[in-house]
Amino acid sequence: NGRVLLRPGKICLDKVKPLETQVAGHGTGAKISHRGMLIHEDGYVFKPAQAPPKGTREIQFYERISSSNHPVDKMLYSLVPKFFGTETISRDGISSSQYLILEDLTKGMVSPCVMDVKIGAKTYGPDATRAKMQQEDAKYLGTKKPLGYSVLGIINRSGKNGALKRFDKTFGMELETSSVSKIIQVFFNTDVEEPKIVKQLIAQFTAELGRIKTFFESQTRYHIYASSLLLVYDHSIFGSRENVTSVDNNSDTPVGGCQSAPNGVKMPRNAQNGVVVPRESQNGDRVSHIVENTTQNGTQMSHSAHNAAELSHRDEDSARPHHEHVRLKIIDFAHVFPGQETRDENFLFGLNNLHQLFSSFT
Repeated sequence: NGRVLLRPGKICLDKVKPLETQVAGHGTGAKISHRGMLIHEDGYVFKPAQAPPKGTREIQFYERISSSNHPVDKMLYSLVPKFFGTETISRDGISSSQYLILEDLTKGMVSPCVMDVKIGAKTYGPDATRAKMQQEDAKYLGTKKPLGYSVLGIINRSGKNGALKRFDKTFGMELETSSVSKIIQVFFNTDVEEPKIVKQLIAQFTAELGRIKTFFESQTRYHIYASSLLLVYDHSIFGSRENVTSVDNNSDTPVGGCQSAPNGVKMPRNAQNGVVVPRESQNGDRVSHIVENTTQNGTQMSHSAHNAAELSHRDEDSARPHHEHVRLKIIDFAHVFPGQETRDENFLFGLNNLHQLFSSFT
């Protein structure tokens, strides 16, 4: 019947489809296809491996931290999607591609909203060519160099039916340093959603960002370039009577005073110590480059079990409890280099400013 098992009783390859909630990278936007990331109904995401050396580097990184007993590796592995090996998938019996098998961070969510934020003022490794450096430095001018992060894409939802909207990379490229509050407004759809629940979601993300920040303040094992934070929450919480789990954010004191926005979400006023607290621009309510969601027509694929993956000894972690409505993980590791006993200040710079942005709304 065409069913192929990666491991008996674990993963079947007969029901994969394009990952609708992929917001950045190959196969997104108008190019959503089987050449992008794939999703399997059992809760696994298939990420295409890049050409060497980037793809090889990422696979080796996942293999190392998923099996290591080093305390830094173990902690870092808790901050990334769980890794279940690699698999080669053949399309139409003509071409084949290697995929990383990763945990689906939207598993169990009814209406996931997703944001991909690339971290770092420098988004290339020490092996980059001058042309690559110039190309990267010319992108996301309003946020990358000034703040150390770039919004690559957002999927949000609205209404009782959770109608989906995509904001492509142009949204992030058009952000100005003084208008990054749009990130919060768009991701949480603050103009129409319940302010109390929005605040609770923001508080939970602030706590998760704080946890990652604490780790990077001490780890000197790795320098990570061009990786992203993937932020995910379930929009269905807005139609539920439940509340998001409250978080103690006493240590996350916002910089400067706050004024109340019309929807009840606190809006920051100013900036201190070089950390920008956003102000709304005059056209702050304008949404640029929205691509309405379209139904994906499944494309038939043939699969090969060549080089089938054994799940790691930590595969039981795939069933570990997540926070019901909020998840945040570091993704994309094609540019990881030895830290040489120094802190990853490039990653920390962007992480600190993104944490500041979220904490200023709590």
